[in-house]
Amino acid sequence: MLSAPTRLASFALLALFCAACGDDKTEETAAGSTSSAAETGDTGEPTTSATDTTGEPVPFVPILARGGLEIEWMEANQGVGVAIGRDGKGLGGADRTSYLIQNRFTLIRAFWKDLPADWTPRKIEGRLTVKYPDGTALTQSKTAMVDQNSFIGNLDRSFYWPLQPEQVLPNMTFNVELYETGPGQEELAEGVNPPRLPYKGNAFVGIEKSDQVMKVTLVPFNYDSGDGCKTKPDTSEEVMQIFQDQMYMMNPLDKLEFKLHAPIDWNTKLSDFNELNEYMSGLRFDEGAEDERYYYGLVDVCSGGLGGAGGKAFGIPQGGKASDAYARVSSGLWIDIDFSSETFVHEVGHSQGRYHVYCSGEEGGPDNSYPTYPDEGQTHGEIHDWGFGVINYKLYHPTVHKDYMTYCHPVWASSWGWNKVYPVIQALSKLDDAGAPKPDDMGSILVGSVYPDGHETWISVPGAVNPEDISAVHSVEFMIDGELVQQPAAHLTQPEGDVVLVVTALPDRWEQVTQMTRVAGPKRVTVPVQKIRQHHQRKLKAAD
Repeated sequence: MLSAPTRLASFALLALFCAACGDDKTEETAAGSTSSAAETGDTGEPTTSATDTTGEPVPFVPILARGGLEIEWMEANQGVGVAIGRDGKGLGGADRTSYLIQNRFTLIRAFWKDLPADWTPRKIEGRLTVKYPDGTALTQSKTAMVDQNSFIGNLDRSFYWPLQPEQVLPNMTFNVELYETGPGQEELAEGVNPPRLPYKGNAFVGIEKSDQVMKVTLVPFNYDSGDGCKTKPDTSEEVMQIFQDQMYMMNPLDKLEFKLHAPIDWNTKLSDFNELNEYMSGLRFDEGAEDERYYYGLVDVCSGGLGGAGGKAFGIPQGGKASDAYARVSSGLWIDIDFSSETFVHEVGHSQGRYHVYCSGEEGGPDNSYPTYPDEGQTHGEIHDWGFGVINYKLYHPTVHKDYMTYCHPVWASSWGWNKVYPVIQALSKLDDAGAPKPDDMGSILVGSVYPDGHETWISVPGAVNPEDISAVHSVEFMIDGELVQQPAAHLTQPEGDVVLVVTALPDRWEQVTQMTRVAGPKRVTVPVQKIRQHHQRKLKAAD
């Protein structure tokens, strides 16, 4: 499993966690070792407390911290903070706010209780030991100046230890002990409770046996409006890396598979993102994309908005089903790296089944189940727990930052949102494990986009209509070999804008369809079947 661990490459980067942080003196020790930073001190020279009978200095042997210092609580953070221990014991699943997954960089932190009135400021060593089911162990040491009360918003006012992805595994346990780093405290009284968490033995970190994989294809559009706007979005390696980093950091993933599609020329003027999304919904099947893959379009339209939006999803599919692959499509504007990468996460969030979160008051169709925390003086859309970037090593304030599904800024992932997308990613990862389905295994559907001005466009794609989405007033009629066949349809609103989707099953004997009519209550609209862009397996015969 784990051999003697190597020095973490990220230690030098941990100094970048936040502007308030000082130098990182953390060291890693070999598995099962009891060596510590206190044995060498900050200068690298041995710390001595006395001399032996030969006159040689006697190295200081660390003792458990004295003077009443205790650990109040601990957390593990892979993007959102999750408490893993408090009041001398580990916390089980019922007391946790979110999931912790395997094979993902994890920051472990310990916070001390308010200091006794007679506390003498000094450096204290914190030792984290994690143990694995195969019997191996990993011990890390972090020395902190304990001269004021602990504070979660400043790394230097806590003990912290990073774990690399390969060191984060299911059924691993932990304990933390606090030690004196120099002589002179031996006569101080021990605390009521040991400076350790848990007080005895070890507790589970609580890592899920997970396989969280997300696949995304970004499609850049070379845009020519025909009236002077001729652009290409920035898809440089640097920009695309930031897109990937943002998506990875704000989702419970152990792997992000990102593909940059070849640019597609778009030579007609856009009025709505739905035009791009409908195109990509068909494209993904033409290209044989996996059902679990998301498609995202990036375009520069020489404006700060398109159809009144900075981005748009084709729908809000629920549950991570293979039959909803056609709706795992969204797009957004290229404006600058901050706006566009945040829009990328937001719009794909809709494709993961997330609705807006209320914050600015401009979010359409917000999820009313999103919690608020009035006892903490919060208002709307806050992320609640401190966030942490596993790539940029930054901390994210729980009230300053808002959920990325709001229209507020700055944004980060909330614990609630993390939990919302976890099972969706889990379900789609199982599709990945199952391999590619056979063509038309799930059947095919007709998807119509009905625009506010009354015009509509239709495509056919593999998929299925979810029974819970069936409308009581919307249906589609087909004339098939002289026989009128009526089918129920789903009527799906979109997260931004006024375009709605009408979805119905591709009828049997589709090749014999001669007429199609969309029915909305008393309204009837004829759909020219020969103008339907077909991306399913069975094609409509050419008209005589």
